[in-house]
Amino acid sequence: MAGQARPAAPKTVDELEKVAKAFVEQDPDGNGKADTIGITGPQSSGQIYANFITPNNNNYGFDPIFSSYHSYPGFWLKGADGKVVYGSIQPETKQALAKLRDLYAKGLIDKEMSVRKDSSELIKSGKSGIYFGMWWGGYGPLADAIKNDPKANWQAYAAPLDANGEFTPHMGRPSNQFVVVRKGYEHPEAAIKLVNLLLRDESKFDLKVAIDNYPLRLVYAPMDEMDVTLKMMKEVLAGTKKPEELDLPGYKLLKSDAENVKKVKLEPYDKYDIQYWNPTADFGVWKRMYSTFVGVSPLQRPYKKTYSVTYSQTKTMESKWATLDKLEKETFLKIIMGAAPVDAFDQFVQDWKKQGGDQITAEVEEAAKQ
Repeated sequence: MAGQARPAAPKTVDELEKVAKAFVEQDPDGNGKADTIGITGPQSSGQIYANFITPNNNNYGFDPIFSSYHSYPGFWLKGADGKVVYGSIQPETKQALAKLRDLYAKGLIDKEMSVRKDSSELIKSGKSGIYFGMWWGGYGPLADAIKNDPKANWQAYAAPLDANGEFTPHMGRPSNQFVVVRKGYEHPEAAIKLVNLLLRDESKFDLKVAIDNYPLRLVYAPMDEMDVTLKMMKEVLAGTKKPEELDLPGYKLLKSDAENVKKVKLEPYDKYDIQYWNPTADFGVWKRMYSTFVGVSPLQRPYKKTYSVTYSQTKTMESKWATLDKLEKETFLKIIMGAAPVDAFDQFVQDWKKQGGDQITAEVEEAAKQ
């Protein structure tokens, strides 16, 4: 996501750097102070990148920069020879760390990354130009950012691209929420009925209540739900589809979206900058529609997806992973923030392998065969 004044949309890492530099040096909020951060980083409780244990929804991490180098730290991958390798010890990860170190040294990444209490405050207050996040950014800090500055123009891009001009992100775990019923429970069907009712009635939820506070609610839907939503909303705006035609099984919010989209979307309908929206007409509707049009649109292109070989832990991980994970995070953070040289990566790889990494890799390899 990029906000405030908007130079040309970045595609490569180098172009992203130029945009970050413009935010830092060109006083986009016009207050006469050099107080705008180029790129927001992870907060104190955040992650530099997602990993196979927590692979989903890593707001403010640097995942896209890593993946533009075909680096997937924290993920288990198939190597060129078909054997399992750990993404964090690959040479591509060293390349990505060197670039992040360079961006940090140039003052383009938040100097308080990893110690800042809440990175979202930078977005809400208009003090940051770029952050990496999810398509549903309208549900996140952008709502407050727009309330604080109705002209804040946050737009989303599938960037940075790799050397071949492709977007190459890692993907989250295919399933990450489950409803579990005690064995022998007299009415296990009750849980499924509740889940189905909550899915059916999601368009009627009270948006003042945090959506995760609905007991037994699972986020599940057709894989193409948002792609279909974007396509159908474009048709509604064009007058080629009517809301009553979109009461489709499985696409739980489609009809409601169609009934409400014109409350917040202003003409011309094919332009998504903030001046072509009316958020105050209905902030709940705006959050979803802005996320759909601005957040989903950049993903309507072919892109190369990378999944982890496994999202589960092996036996040796139970005793050794916490130590290895601490070693990895501390080393990478020091490299990025300039407290250790880039070549500290090489020693990290040796230590990681000796302290149980090789054994764990063999276990993941064996599990992958099964």
